[in-house]
Amino acid sequence: MADETKIFEWRDAQGVSSYAQTPPPPGTQGLTSFEVNTRTLTPAQRAAAKAHLAQIDAVAQADSARFRAQVAAANQAVDRALRSLSQAERAARAARAPHAGERIGNAGGGSRLRSDYFDRQKHLESAIEEARARVAEAYRQRSRIMP
Repeated sequence: MADETKIFEWRDAQGVSSYAQTPPPPGTQGLTSFEVNTRTLTPAQRAAAKAHLAQIDAVAQADSARFRAQVAAANQAVDRALRSLSQAERAARAARAPHAGERIGNAGGGSRLRSDYFDRQKHLESAIEEARARVAEAYRQRSRIMP
């Protein structure tokens, strides 16, 4: 820690002190702050301040790494959900044509679709709706992390 290093100390409305090498965020309510010029500290106080700032920095870096990991996991969940939705939609488009056995002849020489066809279409539409719900939930989870 160089002699010109300044340490900022501020207390919140509950009286909890915080220390940093940068001033508190501007506009933060209920805070008072002042600068501590390290040139006025004894060597033991400087060492303690340096150790305390290193600890604060380590905690901040760990918090940052944890946040980045949470964001990455949330983004992966969104990507998986979107891929699942895309696959469900492709499957439904590909299955629009009736399969063998899903038509039945009628007396006029034509044919009509059997209930099997409609059941299969309903199942595919349900898969799309479930995939959309997973996408919405993935986005909700991500927005809890990144408002």
